[in-house]
Amino acid sequence: MLRSSAHPGAPRALERASLHKRMHRHQHAGVAWLFQAHLQGGGILGDEPGLGKTFQVVALVDALISASLVQRVLIVAPAEMVAMWAAEFKKFLPRGALELTVLQREVQTLDAQDHLRRLVDIEAPDHSI
Repeated sequence: MLRSSAHPGAPRALERASLHKRMHRHQHAGVAWLFQAHLQGGGILGDEPGLGKTFQVVALVDALISASLVQRVLIVAPAEMVAMWAAEFKKFLPRGALELTVLQREVQTLDAQDHLRRLVDIEAPDHSI
């Protein structure tokens, strides 16, 4: 767990009743680690499927906002995961805890051959000497 010297609001923010009681031991450790990683410049949480990584990120966002360390958070996810992320925030945080804005945009995908064809078709100025 975090030492209280890491950030004055860390222990209080991490022990919010709305999320604290729902976490398993490994999730407490994961959220504390993510909080500390944020304070030190960032980190990546990687774990087996089904261990609550999304929940830990929701808890981290809640803790960071509660401790006034951030005002906004941007989560970039594949289009098929956006609804799941929004649902997780709504499921685990008290109503009104965060203002959640979901932006979705269609992304045009190109296969490698199309991409190369477009590069070849670009008219570049002639710089011959």
